Amino acid sequence: MDDLDPVTQKALFRFQVISAYLVAAPPPGQRTKTLGELAAKTWMLLSGEMLTVQAETIRYWLRIYRTRGFEALKDKPRADIGIRAIPEELVKEACKLKLQVPERSIERIITIMENMQIAPPGLLRKSTLHRGLEARGLSKRKLVVADRKDLDRFQADYANDLWQADMLQGPWPPDPDRPHQSNLGQSDQTRKSSCNPEQDFS
Repeated sequence: MDDLDPVTQKALFRFQVISAYLVAAPPPGQRTKTLGELAAKTWMLLSGEMLTVQAETIRYWLRIYRTRGFEALKDKPRADIGIRAIPEELVKEACKLKLQVPERSIERIITIMENMQIAPPGLLRKSTLHRGLEARGLSKRKLVVADRKDLDRFQADYANDLWQADMLQGPWPPDPDRPHQSNLGQSDQTRKSSCNPEQDFS
């Protein structure tokens, strides 16, 4: 088996895991328990590395094996760099859901795929799936041409239309008989300021 390519080796490991379930052939009512027992088991790769497999991942391997056989357990070669975290067949399923209802968000597509057991919970990531859909032209964000009016600085049309005030940070007038902090106001249009040292807002 050491002469086998890495893709086949990985597929054989996946088949080893699901074969324990297939041999047990648990009846309805016992299937979740059997999956839990297999998930609690420690498996060894050909490299000698020990690992565990989540129950939902085993369920996913079982589903694709039953529908498409041993070849479905092999990782498909990917031409699109940076989207390797999600198997090709799952990206295709996500594309179908997006085409059915273009308004569907990526979060909604992930929820549907997990609820329908098309993908194991936690496998799909929003950013990775977005790149997969974007590579197929299904998740491009529409560019909006900016309106220059929205980018201009706002300014009132006439003096006294709008005043800006700071009631706490004004200076103290140099008058020992009236030690009040002043209240500053500034006209938005003229940029002129006024000071009222008489009123105390503290």
